[in-house]
Amino acid sequence: MARDVGLALHEITAAHGGMDRESAAAYVRQMAAGKRYVRDVYRPARRSGPA
Repeated sequence: MARDVGLALHEITAAHGGMDRESAAAYVRQMAAGKRYVRDVYRPARRSGPA
């Protein structure tokens, strides 16, 4: 799901920012470098045996 959210962010940035895909990706990387975009992904713990 995190990948889908990232792709959606790139698409929205391109569409509403008037950018091509490469420019949108660079903008998202710039936001991440400036700590304006942080990916927070939850992954449930794996079970290690019978419960």
